[in-house]
Amino acid sequence: MAEPPRWRPIGVVIRAALVILIGAILTVLATIGVLAALGAVGLGLVDARVLFVGILILVLAIIVLVAGIGLYNLRPWAWWLAMVALTLQLVSVLARQGLRWSPAFWENLS
Repeated sequence: MAEPPRWRPIGVVIRAALVILIGAILTVLATIGVLAALGAVGLGLVDARVLFVGILILVLAIIVLVAGIGLYNLRPWAWWLAMVALTLQLVSVLARQGLRWSPAFWENLS
């Protein structure tokens, strides 16, 4: 016999929908970026590191999308995957900004 449908709290549905939306947008943009980087590397305009970074961003976007789908389906692993993806995004943003882990950095936050 089929399992009855699960009841989802509205907060979970809203959060899952936002994560899915962000994951889908990031996936589309990262795919365009990888294709552009692939063309630029092929023409010799940029270094292959640009393509590597684009592929890493695409993988992260796919992880966010999968986490959103898992959150909507109330899968326990999706919470951990979402936390890992958000942590990786935070590290990525901080690395892109070139911030150092110094006391001056923490003073600027407050």
